Amino acid sequence: MQALRSDRTSTVIQPARTPIKRALLIGINYENLPKEYRLRGPQQDAVQLGDLLIEKFDYTREFMVVLTDNVEATSDQFSSKENIMKALRTFYDDQVEGDQYFFYFGGHGFQADTEDKKEEDGKDEFLLPSINPDTHAHTFNKLLEASKDGKTIKDIVRGPDVFIEEDIGIVDDELEKFLVDGLYAASRLTVSYQTQDRQLLN
Repeated sequence: MQALRSDRTSTVIQPARTPIKRALLIGINYENLPKEYRLRGPQQDAVQLGDLLIEKFDYTREFMVVLTDNVEATSDQFSSKENIMKALRTFYDDQVEGDQYFFYFGGHGFQADTEDKKEEDGKDEFLLPSINPDTHAHTFNKLLEASKDGKTIKDIVRGPDVFIEEDIGIVDDELEKFLVDGLYAASRLTVSYQTQDRQLLN
């Protein structure tokens, strides 16, 4: 778990209210993908982390968004890219100096080759939201084919491929834009990622 702070100088704004704590928690098991690509635990981790933040660290449900691909999740609670990006865009709404923020993502995360000169290692890092087989049929079918050939998701994303072609992944530049650039100097952001391969079901 790592605390990130913006190193940008911002104008000191007199708080219009008492600082609060907000959380955006995302846990994706990829239950609609072939078994080889599903994960064990991220859904439950996101929910339990939310409970922990409330019980031990004074967060509240009012200022907490939890997105998962649980079958019981409503359309606005589903961990689609659309919902994740919407939550990121509004994460710092009404921010005042001293607010505290917590961002958690549990799911697939990868590197992919890029021609972006800003990336010194020649790679983009990105997170994988839930994949909708209706709107991302090309990617979904590619995964079905790959699972039959015994390939992993990482085998598929070694270079610019279907995830990027269909604009499914959330790239590190987008995360920096919303999570770091928008943070006031006197506010605090904690970020936690859990994308270990050991979560893969066998």
